[in-house]
Amino acid sequence: MKFRTGMDAMEHMLITHEWNRHRQLLSLLEPQWAEVVTDWKHTIDQQAQQIEDDDQRDEFYHFYLDDYRDMQQHKIILMNSFFTASFALFEYHLTWLCSHVQQRHGIPFSMNDLKHSLTERAKSYLKKLGVPFPSDAPEWKEIIKYQEIRNKIMHEGGYISCEWGNFSYAQDSGIIGSAEISQQLELTRSFCEKALNDFERFLLRVSRSTRQTMERSTP
Repeated sequence: MKFRTGMDAMEHMLITHEWNRHRQLLSLLEPQWAEVVTDWKHTIDQQAQQIEDDDQRDEFYHFYLDDYRDMQQHKIILMNSFFTASFALFEYHLTWLCSHVQQRHGIPFSMNDLKHSLTERAKSYLKKLGVPFPSDAPEWKEIIKYQEIRNKIMHEGGYISCEWGNFSYAQDSGIIGSAEISQQLELTRSFCEKALNDFERFLLRVSRSTRQTMERSTP
């Protein structure tokens, strides 16, 4: 077994460290939100118990119904925002790996000189430098879908229609709300966990590909 040394060891360590820390953040978000909701419900129930009349008690609960719906919407915003932040972290690491290749090879131009989306620029840039891009990896196919989901959240508030190209994928993944008229992406913790694993595995593939290319080009 070869032990990673130098730049390769640093790349691997930083990638795994950052994504493990990101997973820790995800493990905190949902429980903390659930705790806030539980405390809120407990307070409402305590106040409701002091109302003897059944009709008035029902009116009291009805009065706070909108607040409860708002809290549910906040959970959607929380998980969707975490996902978009995760995709941003993936893009950051992809850019970082391209920059390392540029520095190692002394390339006079960067991936920023290319056009299209950041992920496509990174793909084209590495190919131009002779670094095989693992676009046939199963994680990359998922990342393309994640990018579409990220764009829907960022540019359209997560609202989708059944005509959307990834509607079936989102439906099968259980990340579409139940509203009949206006459907919205409602990402789950399990979906985000899967995305984090895919992001990390793919970045490690890219890191490995750059290292192997460097080894072949070294006399």
